[in-house]
Amino acid sequence: MALLSQTPGGQSLELAIDRPAYNLVKMASRQNQPGRPARPGRSIRGPQSALTDFLAAQGISANQIRSDAEARPLFNERSTILPGQMANYLPPIIIDKVARKLSKHRLLDSRTIDLFITPATEDVHVYDGGKLGLDDYIRIFQVAPRIKNLKVRNGVQFKDEVMDFLLGRDIQLESLYLHGANLLSDEKWQEFLRKRGKSLRKLQVYYTDNHFGDDTLALLATACPNLKRLKVKFNQKVTGKGIKEIAKIETLEHLGIHLSDPSGQRDYVHPDCYVYLINKVGSRLRTFSVTNNEDLDNTVLDALRNNARRLEKLRITDSRVMTDDGFARLFTGWQNPGLAFLDLQRNRHVDASKPAENRASIGLCSDGFRALMAHSGRTLRDLNVHADRHITAAAFEDVFAEHRTYPEMKRLEISFCDQVTDFIVGCAFRSCPNLRALNVFGCMRVRDVMVPRGKLLVGVPNAQGMVMEG
Repeated sequence: MALLSQTPGGQSLELAIDRPAYNLVKMASRQNQPGRPARPGRSIRGPQSALTDFLAAQGISANQIRSDAEARPLFNERSTILPGQMANYLPPIIIDKVARKLSKHRLLDSRTIDLFITPATEDVHVYDGGKLGLDDYIRIFQVAPRIKNLKVRNGVQFKDEVMDFLLGRDIQLESLYLHGANLLSDEKWQEFLRKRGKSLRKLQVYYTDNHFGDDTLALLATACPNLKRLKVKFNQKVTGKGIKEIAKIETLEHLGIHLSDPSGQRDYVHPDCYVYLINKVGSRLRTFSVTNNEDLDNTVLDALRNNARRLEKLRITDSRVMTDDGFARLFTGWQNPGLAFLDLQRNRHVDASKPAENRASIGLCSDGFRALMAHSGRTLRDLNVHADRHITAAAFEDVFAEHRTYPEMKRLEISFCDQVTDFIVGCAFRSCPNLRALNVFGCMRVRDVMVPRGKLLVGVPNAQGMVMEG
């Protein structure tokens, strides 16, 4: 800060002084004034630790982090005289928000990881481990022996040596999320499951390249008797045999599968493998996600209709074989309660020479869209029909008619459905009174829409901007 002072000659002089020094000078001057009562000491409240010093140095305001609407009640409830460490003071939701902020700015490294791990830490979330080395991951287990939930994204240095150290400690993980640990061998995965699998309840594995294959999946049924959530995404090694091995897990409630094949050398995974899986575990599943599989057909939809009775979340994307009749048959008379989350994006007929023609009604079309809204419209909170371009304008107008209301809908994604118009967008806002965001990227017939107050319309191709807020 700067102070203005006058010299004996009457000239003004600007003095640069930092605020802490100014506060000390001001306090000393007050104490020296005769007859002025002494000011009582003030209890130190608020986050004053190495963490906030670091945030200040990086230009990140701790007040901004605490202003989160959901975090404020927790912060006020636990606001007491500060102990020595920030990690013992702030609630987990604030610590997690700070970790996300640092990762967003690529500031999570060997120096800052220590701010989030203490001997009492049970949850460690590394949202960007790109700057962490092998020793940093080992230090997490050294400093936090009570850790139960570990999440690591971009953990390329999470190698066999790290797993060896983990297996050498008495650490019982309940949740393991590894993203990008493609240097971790199958042998170490299998050793970990044999020795530590009994405590696992959640296992999520992403981007493992040619590791974590069928033999590893075959161990889950016996080595992980309490496993409830399994996600295997962007995996290049799992085949149909591994899909069938998942069916042996008797406790499974949440399942996500995404098999990638960038080299074009993967063995063909027949839809019958998924039918077998659904027939075995479908009655227990609460969430089911199969993405990036062009060969899924109506037999998978029929298996869901015949077996699924507890589903809350369903995601099936990128099929070029499923038909509109299959989707309509799934949602018509389905004994499963209404879904809360539904993602059916990019289920469509693909023909570059005649993109508008779809004589066989491939993908999600008008009848399937009407059926799904009749079944789950009242309970859906998030619906994604991105690029299901064969849904007609008449179907949209029928679903969002004046007498239809979908009170739970918070987010609606209808991008690249080229039949969407200004009128349909207005009807969607009317039928979904609690809608927060509506995405219309690629809907070139949307030009001039009055967005209701408190709503977001995203993706309008006009001069007013990509995001329109009511």
